[in-house]
Amino acid sequence: MRVSNYIFMFAVFVVLSVEARDNRLVRLLRGLYERDDIKSEIKYAEGFEGSFDGDFEPIEDENSLHNTMPLDKKDAGGNQPNIIIILADDLGYNDVGYHNPDVITPTIDKLVKKGIKLDNHYALPLCTPSRYAIMSGVYPFRAGMSHGVESAYVAHCAPMFYDFLPAYLKKVGYENIAVGKWHLGFCDEKCTPNARGFDKSYGYYNGFTRYYQHTSSGGGFDLHKDNVIEYETIGTHTMKLFSDYITKTIKEQDKAKPFFIYASFPSPHSPYEAEPKYMELYKDKDMPNSRKMFLSLVSSLDNSVKRIVDDLKEADLYDNTIIIFQSDNGGATFGPASNAPLRGTKLSLFEGGVKVPAFISSPLIKDSRVVTGITHTVDVPVTIMDLAGVDESEYQELDGVSFADVITKGTEPERTEFVLNIDLEEPKLAGQEALRSGKWKLIQGFAGLFTGYENNITLIQPKLPDHMVGYFKTTGVNTDVMEENKIILPDILLFNIEKDPEEHTNVAAENPDVVKNLQEKLDEYHTQYVKSFQGTIKPEGMPDQNEGSWKTGWCSVNENGIEN
Repeated sequence: MRVSNYIFMFAVFVVLSVEARDNRLVRLLRGLYERDDIKSEIKYAEGFEGSFDGDFEPIEDENSLHNTMPLDKKDAGGNQPNIIIILADDLGYNDVGYHNPDVITPTIDKLVKKGIKLDNHYALPLCTPSRYAIMSGVYPFRAGMSHGVESAYVAHCAPMFYDFLPAYLKKVGYENIAVGKWHLGFCDEKCTPNARGFDKSYGYYNGFTRYYQHTSSGGGFDLHKDNVIEYETIGTHTMKLFSDYITKTIKEQDKAKPFFIYASFPSPHSPYEAEPKYMELYKDKDMPNSRKMFLSLVSSLDNSVKRIVDDLKEADLYDNTIIIFQSDNGGATFGPASNAPLRGTKLSLFEGGVKVPAFISSPLIKDSRVVTGITHTVDVPVTIMDLAGVDESEYQELDGVSFADVITKGTEPERTEFVLNIDLEEPKLAGQEALRSGKWKLIQGFAGLFTGYENNITLIQPKLPDHMVGYFKTTGVNTDVMEENKIILPDILLFNIEKDPEEHTNVAAENPDVVKNLQEKLDEYHTQYVKSFQGTIKPEGMPDQNEGSWKTGWCSVNENGIEN
């Protein structure tokens, strides 16, 4: 079997949050991504009381959140803003309080109200490609990063031929701190955050973590501070650990030196192990237990956002800080997430897989408002470079389009077109390709693993290889019913997103000229496509060869991110 098939079999295992039982490879990797039944998880979480990270209340002084003082973009010698990216993991469109009153996120809701809500912000349909985009400002398909996710036991990482955001910021005087999930490879130390421009890092290498044990794939321990293992943290919830680290970082910050914090939180990605104090918020809600656990992690995320705001104010740094918040992809609605009213889920090119909650919060913004223009994850690092005073010549060849003027001048975003993803290799976990241009959206080829709407997510067939179908029998959904009802979609789907944002009606037949035009655009993008770089499965990278942990330093990669 090709290495790529092993990689993607593992990738499905990770992104679908399964507990393996049948398939031989899955049995081999059984510990990679355990999803216990919800009763076990609640019992497990209740075993750790922990202290409450401050009162769970919205920020008291609503007027103190923002003023309308305009921000001038500064050069390296000016008063550069501090910048924080808060990246949620698998947070669905309908998993925030400002879209859904059942969700308890008072701080996020207030920041959106007083900030800039990015109403049409897009990500990639799964973890690693989105994280590559937000670090590089480059479409993943142009760097061999559009095909699946990074696998823990493979000698591979994000390529080196495009610099990451903190490397640019370091040139103009920023201190750069990475906290949380990485998921861009780690086998060689040069792949890790500290080698890609970050001065300090505290987090986990892989695509998920158990919130109290801090183990991930293969049961290997995976929590590191500057690549040094932090065993003493076992038993303390991950969200508390990361929030405490950010608090310490902000308190110790030199006010004369601008900083960038990449707060890549694990919540609300599975496994659903929330602290009891957040579970208490949903105990009387009329919803499934799995949804309660999921939303408890969302509320935990909200409290971490509150702590960041409070810490900045206490350190007298808030007035010169910009916070950009978004999810890395749509919610996994084959599980307990919600993308309502959008079609689709994580691992699909429909709006539910790629349109994500996002906003900007800062006292420096020009106007508090809802921005309806299009923004994309690749735009975020370019916008940050623009705001920080990086010379435009440094980033003008990247794919991102700066929306700094949205913040500083109250304009609308300039972007009118973007690629949702291009993946021309088999098996295609998250769809083949899609393009948005103006009001039109074209999905060509396989649209992703799932289609459908809330409570009616349907498996798309027959594009998946046979060995992939078996994985769905190990998920938490009723795959027998899904397989009975599986559908075949047309290879060409065209939607008028302005008139039909929920993608109910395929209008390809009525608009052949539009389809032809968008196909020609995709053909042009194909000329820039870089085939994914295939890494090698290396037993020496497994936890049983590394004292039960995931460590760096067991491979040596070249600039393509593959072993020399």
